[in-house]
Amino acid sequence: MTAPDWHTILRPGSAVRFGVEADDGRASTVWRLWTVTTADDVYIAGRATGSWIKASLHASGRWQHGFTSEAQNTGWASESGSRYFELWQRPPEVASGVTLALRIVIPTSQLRPGPSTRGRGREVRRLPPPPRAYGVVFDVFLLAEGHQVVQLERSNRVGRIALPSGGTVEVVARTISFDADLSEDFADHVLKARTAAASQGIPVPEGMVGRIAVHGWDPDFHTVKFLELAVDELPQAKPGV
Repeated sequence: MTAPDWHTILRPGSAVRFGVEADDGRASTVWRLWTVTTADDVYIAGRATGSWIKASLHASGRWQHGFTSEAQNTGWASESGSRYFELWQRPPEVASGVTLALRIVIPTSQLRPGPSTRGRGREVRRLPPPPRAYGVVFDVFLLAEGHQVVQLERSNRVGRIALPSGGTVEVVARTISFDADLSEDFADHVLKARTAAASQGIPVPEGMVGRIAVHGWDPDFHTVKFLELAVDELPQAKPGV
């Protein structure tokens, strides 16, 4: 992956915006990671759903992914009726002073044309996409004071923010390969998203380009990962659906 490496450590309370964007205009959504000045709390959300859904990594170790309180007040809820999709505890360290907090996976096959982030007021740290059978993983690390991530080959540091305790939160991107084009495998997720939108009275016209972040559990690192998918086709409903 040929891309800039952002080494500067931003002060507590800062935000980093990042994503994948090709020269021909195909892009992911823009993801935002931000912090506060009063605690080691870290928040992550995609631009498409940032006002409704976010992941909250609290300094207490009680972490959550779900609807914001504002969205809950307007009637949004998960399938279980709860505000949250997932509640979990901060996972064990992967190395001394290093916690892999969360992963965002963006397959190149799921990039779609959209408004460019280039030239806008707020900086978006864009990475070029690898070939179609590959994708980009953004790993979010929490680091204790005096510790750092050992970067792997073909990886890039995307952002670093200082935390009030003296540690940092860092986003590191790397390229991964997929066995095949996963578009067909994603159809069930896309259909489910459209069905949920219809049940809430939200029109999703055929041909509209949208994006969803499918929530999953990473058993190897005991934390959540997001898989970003494009929603631009209306899949054929299965019998009984």
